[in-house]
Amino acid sequence: MRTPGGILAAVGLGMALVVGVAIFAPLSSLRNAPPATRDRDPPDVGALLSPAAAAGRTADQIAALQTRLKEGEGEDWRLYASLGLAYLQEARASADPSFYVKAAGVLRRSLALNRSDNYEAMVGMGTLAAARHDFAGALAWGRSAKEVNPHNSYARGLIGDALFELGRYSEGIAAYQDMVDLRPDLASYARIAYARELTGDVRGAIEAMRLATGVASGSPEDAAWAYYQLGELLFGSGRIAAAEQAYSHGAARSPGNPLPLIGLAKIDAARGHARAAARQVPTS
Repeated sequence: MRTPGGILAAVGLGMALVVGVAIFAPLSSLRNAPPATRDRDPPDVGALLSPAAAAGRTADQIAALQTRLKEGEGEDWRLYASLGLAYLQEARASADPSFYVKAAGVLRRSLALNRSDNYEAMVGMGTLAAARHDFAGALAWGRSAKEVNPHNSYARGLIGDALFELGRYSEGIAAYQDMVDLRPDLASYARIAYARELTGDVRGAIEAMRLATGVASGSPEDAAWAYYQLGELLFGSGRIAAAEQAYSHGAARSPGNPLPLIGLAKIDAARGHARAAARQVPTS
């Protein structure tokens, strides 16, 4: 079993689950779950809470938003919120903490212009609080976002992450269950997979990650990440051939992505092929 910090560390939140937490509802009941209401789901919020992140994917978006703000759209609260979310995505991908400072400034400006129904900025502030280990603050922002947009799944993810970090596991599980019921996507399935693994239900974790690979179609990087995580679960269970297949799928979806290649190197090493393993590992 892997230690905490695998799937949700990529979200910027290291969960500290313990064995013995109640298990989620069977995933068979989720396969036919209705799609989430697309009422106010901005793509930026979904990307922010998705566990996969790739450096450089938000640079163009940041530049475009900055240009629009300079060209006279500076009092548009939506632009400030979008820029704040983009800064947070870049902070995750690049591990550059200066983007957190930038995000805080523009998110506060967005809320100053509109605090009544500014769901995007609320999620951004909650994510920022969690990144700074202010989990009580993250929980408060997540609940505010849920109140503004009760049919959105991403607020549940933020709430669940904060609750787990605060040691309130049963409530966190309920939030995650709500999240996957509303929107069965990469962000929700990944959280369930990681929680199931840490509660000792490795078979259930594998099932959840298989479902995650089926919905990780937003980008090649998302697919590569999901297949890598599936491979890790299978490898840890001793299912070497199945793990190799998962890593290979990830490498095919995103050629050059280091994660599946590292997985394939582990397969070669496990089979005693040290030279082949060394050739798999990216050099840059």
